[in-house]
Amino acid sequence: MLGEDEKPEGTIRVYYADNTYKTVPLRLESTAGEVVEWLCQRRAACGAPSDVAGHELLIVTLGSGALRERQLSRDDRPLQIQQASGGASAFKFVLREVRARRAAADAGADADAGEREAMLDGDGSTMVPLVSDASGHLKTGTLERLLPDGKTWHACSIVLDEDSLWYSLPPGPEGGGVGGGMASISLRGCDRAREGDEKREFRLFAGGRVMSFRAKTPADQKTWLLLIARQAALVKERDMLFQADHFIANMEAQSSAQQSAALEALRTLPGVLAGPKQARQLFLDFVRSEHSACAAESRGGAGGGERFWPEGVPVDEVIAHLEQGSVRAPDEGSGNDVTSTASAAVW
Repeated sequence: MLGEDEKPEGTIRVYYADNTYKTVPLRLESTAGEVVEWLCQRRAACGAPSDVAGHELLIVTLGSGALRERQLSRDDRPLQIQQASGGASAFKFVLREVRARRAAADAGADADAGEREAMLDGDGSTMVPLVSDASGHLKTGTLERLLPDGKTWHACSIVLDEDSLWYSLPPGPEGGGVGGGMASISLRGCDRAREGDEKREFRLFAGGRVMSFRAKTPADQKTWLLLIARQAALVKERDMLFQADHFIANMEAQSSAQQSAALEALRTLPGVLAGPKQARQLFLDFVRSEHSACAAESRGGAGGGERFWPEGVPVDEVIAHLEQGSVRAPDEGSGNDVTSTASAAVW
């Protein structure tokens, strides 16, 4: 997907069946087929199934149910899709293993039967898929709304979109017979939706208010009630997952900052001495090896090398100070001075 000298233009998270994920760096022109191939190569290194033809990349919107999934074609561009959809909070990418495809004729017949079956709920009633049109509206139509006087029903236009239920208002006293505009109910604040006293009626409970609507037929009432209840639940679930994802991202950022600070500290001697035991021990081994190398050069008569060890400074005293985490010169004359005068001068 990326050449050796290419930098990614963005990343996506691809989830596996066990809900673990892999962050994939991509170019805007990277295809879904390239993503599947890249992931399969890495799964093969771990001994997992790695047949590229036996895997597919899907988009799964927040929530559950087959009607909220869409398989990407091999030529789709995941990073462009993510950016055009407002980021990774609206859906997630999933890598799924699939069985071998049947013959084309059988596949077509099974698809038709499966689609008809998927549109039926457990009791045989028709399920309405949550798929919006190009305008982003899930459903539009006409309902009657009970006005605040509790007696008058007003025929109004209704628009259900991703986050709100919009309804038209009756003409105001100064409107000259012109409509009073549109108002909305936020689905985030919708506590519940249930049937009313009549078969065509349903009620929405939102923010302490109760709003009654009436459809033309009982079947239309059920359709509206089902759509509104499902979309309200989906919006709340999306917000909860977004908050969880935001929290996790903040935790990861804090952890990354701490790790970066710890790595930066290892560039200094105090940081090494105050750092992990393994790093400190590695440095002490380096000091001992340098002392041994300098002593060997001195015994061999080799001079002018790159190695240098101060004359009269025992390696044991240096190690003792380093093990105590001290890089300051010892105080001369103090009772705790464990170094000689010569080594003190070197410090």
